[in-house]
Amino acid sequence: MIAAHLPPSMVAGILEEPVPASAGPGAIRDDAAFHASLAQVRAEGYAVAREEIAGWDAIAAPVMWGKAIYGAVSVLKPSSLMPQDLTLPIAAATAAAERRPLPDGGVAARPCPNSAVSPKS
Repeated sequence: MIAAHLPPSMVAGILEEPVPASAGPGAIRDDAAFHASLAQVRAEGYAVAREEIAGWDAIAAPVMWGKAIYGAVSVLKPSSLMPQDLTLPIAAATAAAERRPLPDGGVAARPCPNSAVSPKS
């Protein structure tokens, strides 16, 4: 997610490094595929990772300040629990990254009942 919003020189620096040995089976290991994924992430406004970390799937959305990225919000779930329909996790990640509420009635809009964080904080 973050690499999609970095200057080309920084992306080139990422590609100079080997893929970490701990990367999962879904990690992109080909430079052309990596560049294609960056374009897709910029176009869609979010990233989907299927087992970039073994056993885990993720949705990530950029936290932007104007045109500069300064973070990302991720929804991470065990691969066996991530739904095939990613509509809700994508909506949750992008809404949080854009600091906007989900439409009323969205499951992700309800606070976790065991959360120590107040919905108003």
